[in-house]
Amino acid sequence: MGSLKEKVSFYLTDQTTPLGKAVEFFLLAVNLAACTLYVIITYQSPNQLPLTLFILESAVVIIFSVEYILRLGAAPHKIRHVVSFYAVVDLLSILPIFFGIHTSGFLRSFRVLRVLRFTRFLETETFFFGRLTALQLQVVRVLFTMFTIIFIAAGFIHHAEAGQPGSLIETFADAFYFAIVTLSTVGFGDITPTTELGRWFTVVMIVSGIVLIPWQARRLVQLFLTADTEKRELSCPGCGLDRHDPEALYCKLCGAKLVRNRKQR
Repeated sequence: MGSLKEKVSFYLTDQTTPLGKAVEFFLLAVNLAACTLYVIITYQSPNQLPLTLFILESAVVIIFSVEYILRLGAAPHKIRHVVSFYAVVDLLSILPIFFGIHTSGFLRSFRVLRVLRFTRFLETETFFFGRLTALQLQVVRVLFTMFTIIFIAAGFIHHAEAGQPGSLIETFADAFYFAIVTLSTVGFGDITPTTELGRWFTVVMIVSGIVLIPWQARRLVQLFLTADTEKRELSCPGCGLDRHDPEALYCKLCGAKLVRNRKQR
């Protein structure tokens, strides 16, 4: 490994070396803390945020800022990096504090987008704790997509509805409950948005669910079918069993060496 820039770029994406795993685990923990802090802060008065929460929020933003600067410095194409999806999400994660986290403006609610930072950890099957199969990773992606849509929608709906006359959405939990009930099409009707902005956020949430969840689910079904086909390609010459794991070398029933039914592509 050569220059400092190359080292920074490597360890920010590496998941194999001890240091790379430690960096990934640290960033994952900070992301989780940031999302938890966002939820806790929604229960506080914007003008009377406890000092402890302010310090923790500031620490998270400092870490995000340092990470953003390091990734920007290590990027070979700066402009392309700045306008990339991950860089935009990183920037939206740190901007609100520079405008004052005590304010109740719309920009403050952008901190809910921090949950999107987790998508960076779902790009490959390799994690600091080990490796997932492509099928397992896709299951995680489907579940994460559902949770992300609900979490982000709850954040923006809470911002639009909390404190408004006649609104039953006063806490983040109320908004989260409403988002789950609405997206699942159960529709109890016990909570409904009362503001125009809240209704628009609800529409965006429903459309996002209709588009993104089936898209991820289709990929999951494709992986199920592929995995089943790969298992059938391996047959045992001894007992004839034709369902084995794709990487299997010997029959799990009789122990004979396996042969493929078709040529590998």
